[in-house]
Amino acid sequence: MDATTVMDWMTKNEDDWVHHQANRDERVVMEMRDVNHRHLQHCPNGPDLSPKVAQARNFFARYEMTR
Repeated sequence: MDATTVMDWMTKNEDDWVHHQANRDERVVMEMRDVNHRHLQHCPNGPDLSPKVAQARNFFARYEMTR
């Protein structure tokens, strides 16, 4: 699953991901970590995030809070 697929998945499931155990997929979380990691390698100075990466970070933070 590439980063674009993950972003599409997040967009479709954003409203109900907390309510469906199936959406709390470890593989997706690992993809989020990978997206963040790759972004940090390309843009080590940080705050100038693309909307997609900002969305991924927001999703990941919310996921971590519900674990």
